[in-house]
Amino acid sequence: MSVDGAGSEQSPSASATQIAADHAFRDGAARATEIVRAVRQAAVPPRASEVACLLLVAQAVGNAERAERKVHDILRQRQPIVAIHCATRHFETCFVNLLARGLILPGEVNRCNGYDLERRNSFYFPTMDGAKWQVVCFTGKDRLDKDDGWCIGLAAQGSYPILLVSERDRWVPARLAAAAQLKLNGGDLNADIVKRTIEAVLGGPLAEELDDIDFRKLDLVDLSIAIRPGSTPSSAVATLRTLVAEADVEPSGDEGGTAISGKSREPNSASSGSSSSSRRGEDHVSGSRIVQPRKLSGTNSDSFIERI
Repeated sequence: MSVDGAGSEQSPSASATQIAADHAFRDGAARATEIVRAVRQAAVPPRASEVACLLLVAQAVGNAERAERKVHDILRQRQPIVAIHCATRHFETCFVNLLARGLILPGEVNRCNGYDLERRNSFYFPTMDGAKWQVVCFTGKDRLDKDDGWCIGLAAQGSYPILLVSERDRWVPARLAAAAQLKLNGGDLNADIVKRTIEAVLGGPLAEELDDIDFRKLDLVDLSIAIRPGSTPSSAVATLRTLVAEADVEPSGDEGGTAISGKSREPNSASSGSSSSSRRGEDHVSGSRIVQPRKLSGTNSDSFIERI
């Protein structure tokens, strides 16, 4: 905590924006560009994963068969069914988070988990005082390994818009997807999206070419690792190249050993399975044997005997 000349205390959490503004207005002759630069330096930089997610959404809308005006008309309907799919991992989680915060639609969105309809037999929306929209949402990550027909029926009979969100190898109810009035596909990460993400998060243009990097092997978490405050555009690109190279050599160990490409880690799974099988073989008791307890006698520590 510091004290100014008049003896008043200044909070240690004093606004960085104010400090930057004071610097920008030094001598009362700051230009507009200096003010913008000062505010940008003081503000919390955007997250790379969120910037890339928004760009993927924009890419999906741009790839849609319908014109942008028709897209808006569909969203204004009373109960539209909208499906959006993206090949990039962690898109679902990031998209739903941005949706709730009002960064996808104009206003915060309160989400009812469509897969909970069967358990609750009603529409449940968490308390969100500032929410402007209410939607029933089916995400691939929430899908259960059982028949979801009853959930689909309840959602279709309700009066709420239905949103389907999926990524890579995760899927949503096929019947709802077939009935969707608007189907969006964000595709994969590419050089243009990554370049714009680097420029948005780190500032300044990126002179380095990125066309030789296969960004389809990366996900939104990889972007968060490489493109973060304090790094430079060139160091971010170098980290991305390293992550791509490692994805070629060794699959990611995240999410139960699923690789970036969505394929299983077959070598490790096989070795794990064989070792498990060998252990089961050692401990295996056939169905013709029954384990029976017996009383301990003397120093005998075996409390069980086998009976044919």
